[in-house]
Order: sequence, then structure tokens, then C-alpha cells
Amino acid sequence: MNARYLGWIARNKMFDRKLSIAFLVFGLLAGFLPQISAVLLLLTALVVFVIVQTEKNPLNKKDVKKGLVLTNRVKRIRNLAWALYIIPAALSLVFVLMWGKAYPACNYILPQILLFQIVPLYIVGSNFLLSGQEKSVQNYFLNDAKRIMGENGTYNVGITGSYGKTSTKMVLVEIMNQTLAPTFSPPKSINTLMGVTAWIRNHLDLFHQYAICEMGAYKRGSIEKMCELVPPHAGIVTRIGIAHLERYGSQENIFQAKSELPRALPDDGILVCNGDDLLCRRTSEENPKGQNLLYGFDNSKGDLNAYISDLEYDKSGSRFKIHYEGKSYDATCKILGEPLLSNILASFTMACALGANPAHVVSLIGTLKAYDNRLELKEVNDGTIELHDAYNSNPSGFGAALDVLNGLKGQRKILITPGMVELGDREFEENFKIAEKAGSICDLVYVIGETNKKALTEGLAKGNIPKENVVCIRNMKTAFVELQKIRNKGDIILIENDLPDIYENLITL
Repeated sequence: MNARYLGWIARNKMFDRKLSIAFLVFGLLAGFLPQISAVLLLLTALVVFVIVQTEKNPLNKKDVKKGLVLTNRVKRIRNLAWALYIIPAALSLVFVLMWGKAYPACNYILPQILLFQIVPLYIVGSNFLLSGQEKSVQNYFLNDAKRIMGENGTYNVGITGSYGKTSTKMVLVEIMNQTLAPTFSPPKSINTLMGVTAWIRNHLDLFHQYAICEMGAYKRGSIEKMCELVPPHAGIVTRIGIAHLERYGSQENIFQAKSELPRALPDDGILVCNGDDLLCRRTSEENPKGQNLLYGFDNSKGDLNAYISDLEYDKSGSRFKIHYEGKSYDATCKILGEPLLSNILASFTMACALGANPAHVVSLIGTLKAYDNRLELKEVNDGTIELHDAYNSNPSGFGAALDVLNGLKGQRKILITPGMVELGDREFEENFKIAEKAGSICDLVYVIGETNKKALTEGLAKGNIPKENVVCIRNMKTAFVELQKIRNKGDIILIENDLPDIYENLITL
């Protein structure tokens, strides 16, 4: 996304400083001492080498939280960008070496500094020049994946929503594989058009009878394209919130984007929506299908097809009742928090609508474990409990995690968080509100980074946590080091969200 990339460069002033200063110093010295220009040039090359070696390497997992993966497409963009830089850089160097007497070596510095400053433009230019080829390659893969989908003839289930797509998919795949028939699904959070395309081409087989596709999007039209690739017979909408509001621009745009899945379902399809979410109810009402099913916790209107009641939890997990088609089922699982249990209920509702035995599904729910960093409870050898909710964060999930933290019995309640991002013009407000709630629950809070520092500290103060119990710290790594010094037996620690390095540390080039 060239425009978004250039906007980020401008907002964060990501312009080269180190190499430009090195060349400026070289140019000034060469202007005063032209007789040793060649020596100064070699010294400058040495300085450049040292600067490059000391920069953090995004390919090295020791330098960053998550190493950059060089896909074939990224490699093509990188290689062409290198060529766009090296050709004018080499020409300017040849100019100096061949005509250095007539034109002082200091004339070399201005073009070099300019070349350093416009590095982002090489990447944008490379991406633009390769766009035609990339579109051709993508269309080939996309058409091949559509062919494979057509030949396999699977019954397709789409899952979308602002939050909870991946965990819902993981639960539903596990249930359907054991209650219905072999089910295909891309793993983890693969939910983009080309990511799903690649997985279909490499892993969809004729023995698969069902296919579950998680459908992510950052703009309107993306889910519509996913539905063309994997034509859905049934769909789940987990929640329509404000995730990625910054990119969508408005709540209505988010609603319309998520509604592309319900609109794509056939008239005799199955649509399962979160009845606790007003916008999910709206999309269900606007898209009548063969079966429109609502699930949730609040059945005060009496219109939920499946709902959970009598929820209790402790460090061993959750206990609750599932009500479905006039019957009640006692259920237990090791998963905590209403949002995750809501995702389990969505999977339960869809599986039963497809023909699975409800009692069998309930028994399988008891075997489910928390997925990595999704409110995952870990008992540590030092006698503390850690709640890892670092995969992602949104107002609903953050609030539920605080409810779990508040409900667990222990000594101090400790929160570590950088807050929530990509909430557009509501980012300050949402972080302030959740911090106010945290301030009324937590005994100690580590606020990570600068991104949401002001909103979090002000909200915590309104929540009446003592000022000395709020620690502002540069990054997660430092916070864990400090926490290790003061943690005591019985402490319960919530780790909420984990942002990329660019949110925690000011990067200078």
C-alpha cells in the first residue's frame, strides 16, 4: 500500500540521518582537502560499513520481535529497489573518479545525500513497476485456486468479524473434523486473499468434505473477493466493532465490509451471528437466509438460538451451561473470558446447524485448550499466574481480560500493556476508558511505550490507582526485566497486547 507507506514515513520522519551526516562531513573535508579526497572516500566507505553493521536487522530475530519474512514477491521488490539505487549511485561515483580534477569530490555528496533521502521512493517505484507482473502472477494463482475449489466441491463456511475470527475457526475445525467429516482450513491467522489462495493450491485434497475460510479485510470489497474464491454456503459473523477503524474510516464502512459475507450466502444458506452485538443482529436482519441463527450471553429478548448461562471460572477454567433447541448442556473448558467463550458458542451453533450432535460437541468443548496468547493462563514455578492475552487487543477483549483478572483469587493484580492501536479518532477515548477500568482493578500497572501513554496514565489516574503504582517503561523486554525483580508468590499478571517494535521504540535511520 504505497500511499499508506509514504504517509507513515512522513508522520514518523523516517528520513536518513546517519549516512547523510557521514557524507556531509566527507564532502566538507574534501572541499578543504581535495588532495586527499580518495583517502576520505575510503574512510567514508568504512564509516558507512560500520553504520550498516550497527543498525537493527529486521531479518534477525535477535534484533526484532518478529523477523521479516522475505517472500518471493518481497525479494522481487527489494532487488529492483536496489537496482534503482545502485545505478545512479554508481554513476555519481564514476563521475567523481573520472572527472575529479575538474569537479571537486565534494560534488559527490549532494547526489549521495539525495539518494539516501529518497530510499522510500525506490521501494514505491519498484512496487509500482512490478505491479503489472504481480497482478498477472496473482491472477494465475487465484484462477488455479478457484479451479481446485470447484473440482473439490466442498461445503464452504466463511468466518468474518472485527475480532475472534481465528479462534472461532480453530474451534470449528476441531469440532467438525471429529463430528462431521474431514475439514480443510488454512492454519493460524491466514485470512488474506493470496494467503488463502496459496493454502488451497498446496493443501486442499479431494477427501476434504468441508472447507472453513477466515475472511479478513482492511477495506470494503476484500471479503467479496474472498467469497468469489471460496463461495460460502454458510457463514459466521463474530462481532462488528472498531478494529482497524483508522483504515476503514467509519463504523458504517466496517459494517458494510463485514456484511459482504452474509450477502454472498445463497438463499438457502446458514448465517450464524453474535446476538450480543447490535451490528451483527443488523446484518442478520438485512440478510435473511435458510437459517438465521443468533448466539450469545444475553437472552433477555428470548430470541437467541444458542446461549450461555451460569458462567463461573477459576484458574482451572470455565464452567457454564449451553442452551440450544430447548435443551441445556453442562459444559466445562480450560478457556477463560466471555469473548473466547462466545467464539466457542459460535462454533457450537454452526456445527449443530450442519448436523453435529450437540451433546457430542459439548464433550469436545471440554477438551479445548487456550490458543497461544489468547487469554492463556500459565502457572509459573515461582507461584505466580500469568494471563497471556498478547496476540491482539480490542476494547471488548481487553475488558473481558480485566474481568478475568479481577475474578481470579490471588495477591496483587498486575497489568502490562501498551494499550490498543488502529482505532482511528477513537484511540485515545477507548484507551482512556479501559485504563479507568484497569485502575479500579489493578494494584500495579506497567504502561509500555509512548503510543498510548497519555491516554492510559490519565485513565488509570481516574480509576484511582495510586500514581506510584503506575510505571511507564520503554518496551516489553524492559518491563519483564523489572517485573522479575518484584514479582511475588500469589501475584496474577495480565499481559495485554504486544505491539511491533515501531510502536515501542523510536527508530532513527
